Amino acid sequence: MKNQWKKLALAVGCSLLVLGQVPVTVHAEETVATVQGDAKAKYLAATNLEWTDDFGIKFTNPNSDPLSVIVYIKNVTTGDSTRIAIDDEKRGFASGENTIDADDLQDGLNDSGDYYFRVQLGGADLSDPSPTKSYTKREQLPDVNVESFSVDENKVAHIKVTLPGNYVLGVDYEFEYELFWKDISLEVSKSKGDTCDDLKLSDEYHTVKITAKSLKKDLYKNSAAVILPEGTKAPETHSNTSTNGCNHDYEWVQVNPATATEDALEAYTCKHCGRVSEYMKAPNTAYAQFNKDAISAIDKAAANATVTLKTNMWVSFYDSVIDMMKKRPDVTVVVNYFYKGTRYVMTIPAGADLSALQASEGYYGFRYLDGFFPAQVN
Repeated sequence: MKNQWKKLALAVGCSLLVLGQVPVTVHAEETVATVQGDAKAKYLAATNLEWTDDFGIKFTNPNSDPLSVIVYIKNVTTGDSTRIAIDDEKRGFASGENTIDADDLQDGLNDSGDYYFRVQLGGADLSDPSPTKSYTKREQLPDVNVESFSVDENKVAHIKVTLPGNYVLGVDYEFEYELFWKDISLEVSKSKGDTCDDLKLSDEYHTVKITAKSLKKDLYKNSAAVILPEGTKAPETHSNTSTNGCNHDYEWVQVNPATATEDALEAYTCKHCGRVSEYMKAPNTAYAQFNKDAISAIDKAAANATVTLKTNMWVSFYDSVIDMMKKRPDVTVVVNYFYKGTRYVMTIPAGADLSALQASEGYYGFRYLDGFFPAQVN
């Protein structure tokens, strides 16, 4: 299930279709059939619940119909429980044995501990609990970064991606590219490299889901997505003159603004006819947005509040973030960041003396700040 590449444009925020496993609302008392007036027939509960070796789950659907599934996972050690709706309602989980991958259950496996799970099929009652199994927390791969996305004259998508952090491509992970038309999977391409050049688009808009798939049991996947905005067609040619006679004059136009995790998407657009020749990500705009969000969170915090800034991608602040901390000495700032395969939590307490800090070319690295405010390994 795991954070959201859910936004050709990077899947971020409001313009994206949500891909893969999507939460859906399923009512435990949903009426699935009516028998003799008020008598309601329910589906049979799931049976044969088991954990797989890699912490996926198995269960049996004893009904003849394919059914949607809700999984309830409980950490017996901490007492925490999580409800995960698995969206398979177009196909449903078929009659007989079914398996759900561990990667799709990570929202319920937040900490190490002893776990059991229960399953609800459609409108059936909850199943009995599964056997309890001891789990050791795995590390999530960082967010996939889409560096470039373009479409050639043959409507073939060309994608280049990277994965931040101290991971080795082909050893720790590999990339998988999946082409969608709306929410229907059309084609899957697996690549040992960091580029994909073989997804063929049609004239309709498409979404490409990019997944960094773990090759080790102590890691789990993460995804990003790129999308042609609805109604946009893949370019038919890169010629400067179109079939309607327009002598194209292109400029870069922003399609999607930057977020703290995704660079702004720009389209190379003809000023006259609106034709889009290619899409690209505006470099470093996500990092700038991360810093803007940090400044805003500190500035707008309630008196004597604690602000937590969490990132899988960035390991420094602009000097303007430190300047805002100086303006709000009543605010405690907690920085939760990822560096070379390890997550750290650093606390800059309210009222801390920041006068000794020295910016390097306008930046404060988190590892530098750690020398003043020692971080703890999370």
